[in-house]
Amino acid sequence: SPRAILRVHVTNYANPAKPRISEWRSSNNVPLRPAASSSQNISSGLGLEHIAMVANLSGVTAKLWQNDNQVHFRATKHVEVKQHEEGQPVEGPQDSGPSSHAVRVLCLDDSSIARKSLRYAFQQHAPNAIVHTFGESADEVQLFK
Repeated sequence: SPRAILRVHVTNYANPAKPRISEWRSSNNVPLRPAASSSQNISSGLGLEHIAMVANLSGVTAKLWQNDNQVHFRATKHVEVKQHEEGQPVEGPQDSGPSSHAVRVLCLDDSSIARKSLRYAFQQHAPNAIVHTFGESADEVQLFK
């Protein structure tokens, strides 16, 4: 089967009130921790630790970095492409209900808009996805520690 690269790249604006982030890679999983003065921020870098764990187990490389006022996140995986023969049925779930083929997503983010955006994106582009978001409170973050 032919090989391809599946790449997801998300770009966001950096918060100018926060310190510039260091480059992070899933392969070396050096945790990015907030400065001690950011006690109001419940973000602890735990999300990146979980990303690294899953990425390393599944053959995905992930990277986070900042250029000027933009923060970039990229996940990359080498995949095999299965050619579809004309006239053959497409394999996969045929109904819109949850099945063993549905994508299940657990999102941990301290940003309300990020959680809402993720849920909306999956509803629009992957209606079979089962999405749960966490991070609204410190109690929800504790579930992942």
